[in-house]
Amino acid sequence: MRIEIQSGNVRITKKLMMFLRKRIEFALGRFQDRIQTVQVRLSDINGPKGGVDKRCQIQLSLPAQKDVVVTTKAHRLDVAIAKTAARSAQALSRALGKRRSRRKAERYLPNDDDLVAT
Repeated sequence: MRIEIQSGNVRITKKLMMFLRKRIEFALGRFQDRIQTVQVRLSDINGPKGGVDKRCQIQLSLPAQKDVVVTTKAHRLDVAIAKTAARSAQALSRALGKRRSRRKAERYLPNDDDLVAT
């Protein structure tokens, strides 16, 4: 699992970088063998005006499946990162669960050989 971080108009400190990596590894660690790339985009929408304007977007690239993208806004960047990481894990779990249940359903579908005409 490779983590790529992009920041628009946000200054990323060492402390914020460590917090970001720790949060992502904690939230997505159990899926690390299924994730190719984690792209994190951080931005401050309003600039110095304030308000709920810190945005964190996480995009998970999976092999042979659509990307999972989750975005969250908050007052502080660390809160946005924590919420987005947690929601990413939930979304990924849901996406992989749907894929697993489809495979399981296909396994139990009858073949043409199994059908007997009466």
